[in-house]
Amino acid sequence: MVEENTDAIELSQFERITKLLSSSYEMQTAFIALVIGLSILFIVYRKFSN
Repeated sequence: MVEENTDAIELSQFERITKLLSSSYEMQTAFIALVIGLSILFIVYRKFSN
């Protein structure tokens, strides 16, 4: 029963995130910038770690 409750909580959190992203253009651009920034950090890290 406990696992079922946590699954429901996790799903509702993702629904809130999608609603938040779809409601605001600024949030969409901030999220895209976050993803691009993390991707660049990962690429630079992989390049210099070799």
